[in-house]
Amino acid sequence: MRTKAIKFFILILVFPVIASAAPKIEHWVTDNGARVYFIETHALPMVDINMVFNAASAREPADKQGLAMLTSDMLLEGSADLDSKAVAEGFEDRGAEISTSSLRDMATVSLRSLSGKEYLEPVVELLAKVIAYPKFPEKNLEREKARSLQSLDYSLQQPATVAKRRLYELLYRGHPYANHPSGTYESIKSIRRADLQDFYKQFYVASNMVIALVGDLSLVQAKQLAKRLSKPLKKGMPAGSLPDVAPIKGGEYRIEFPSTQTHIMMGYLGIKRDDPRYLALKVGNYSLGGGGFQSRLMNEIRDKRGLSYGVYSYFLPMQQTGPFITALATKNKQLKEALTVSEKVIDKFLKTGPTEKELVLAKKNITGGFPLTIDSNGKLVTTLASIGFYSLPVDYLDTYIDRINVLDRKAVTDALQSVLGSENRVTVIVGAGLVK
Repeated sequence: MRTKAIKFFILILVFPVIASAAPKIEHWVTDNGARVYFIETHALPMVDINMVFNAASAREPADKQGLAMLTSDMLLEGSADLDSKAVAEGFEDRGAEISTSSLRDMATVSLRSLSGKEYLEPVVELLAKVIAYPKFPEKNLEREKARSLQSLDYSLQQPATVAKRRLYELLYRGHPYANHPSGTYESIKSIRRADLQDFYKQFYVASNMVIALVGDLSLVQAKQLAKRLSKPLKKGMPAGSLPDVAPIKGGEYRIEFPSTQTHIMMGYLGIKRDDPRYLALKVGNYSLGGGGFQSRLMNEIRDKRGLSYGVYSYFLPMQQTGPFITALATKNKQLKEALTVSEKVIDKFLKTGPTEKELVLAKKNITGGFPLTIDSNGKLVTTLASIGFYSLPVDYLDTYIDRINVLDRKAVTDALQSVLGSENRVTVIVGAGLVK
């Protein structure tokens, strides 16, 4: 992810809001179709806003990879009668912080502001103008394209990035998730101002947006704010459903790369974000590779054998089937042993699931750490935006801990076995001396 941000830090904004209980979520739809999610909290005089559009790389043509990210980056480069400097100063002068980002599923515009009327009203007005009337200046676009190419050049010198890009290509052959959010050399060079305008016109519309609000507002004020943000946008149409992800056949792929370490990345097709097995898989993954030094992979690969400084795994559920990924780096001469041990640990874990001790530890740490995931306005608004974007239940936070606590070994093991299988594992290896 590349984030473009204008930041003016205010001391009071850095203090967390400790959540003692899951906060109440209010939900409504504006007159022109924007879905709004709101959490009221008056612990600090501040407001966090996330405007999330179904306008990320999965929506761009395969020959225009990087278009979604460029469009997102360019939103702050001028609006209506304002140039990029005026936009930046308009937020900075009132102590606001604004950023844009774009990945595979969602493009996000985030604003943080003090809640006082003299601060919030002008920055909301400016935000609405920036999002509704972007200019996409030609000169600024060429500068952003040059930066994108420079960033891409640097990232492709990193073996981990090379492995991850190739893994997505193999997992999602012919699917929009194979698109690289940061683009390719050829695609970035081919993008024109008209491409940004067309992409914006189709996807940056109210019916294709979720607004997440957290902070020092009443419900009445939140509804007024959401209306002010959505009203200038054209209503448009929600983005259509992405195509289903086709089944894959596993395999091993090696890429020669001049590095002192070899990077191993193993991937499977996982689940959609609204899959009911999500929490069972989260618990299972904690025991396998998501729990740091408490995970089985870390114990077997680092602690017992010293084959890597670190190994990890994670599920990344999306609108359509997201990946499950395991990754580590090892000395070139230890590749064979590290790969063999990793595969054996994963296969055994999928066959038997976590032990009772591992299960208890995973559930305890996930539920115990849950309050820390929503202990500030910034964390809350990010979680709230995800709940809205993926149409999760509004009682998601209220029921989270209970839904984890009821999971037993069978539920976790059944979920793992129903999703993952060694025959569907794609392994990408990037390092030196792989091709003889």
